[in-house]
Amino acid sequence: MKMPDPDKTILAKRNEIIGAMNKIVKKDNVIVEKKKLAVYESDGLTAYKQLPLIVVLPETVEQISSV
Repeated sequence: MKMPDPDKTILAKRNEIIGAMNKIVKKDNVIVEKKKLAVYESDGLTAYKQLPLIVVLPETVEQISSV
């Protein structure tokens, strides 16, 4: 099954989103490299795959709320 096409207006803001997330969590907790993003492209249902725009790994409740 094919996932919907990504929203091009969101894709255009990728660098802006990355910058905003880097202000909330440690830079090491913002994953942007394609090889590292591949780990997060599906959950238990591997039939549905989509490479995420970025991955953010907050460590605190405050960070979760801000993200």
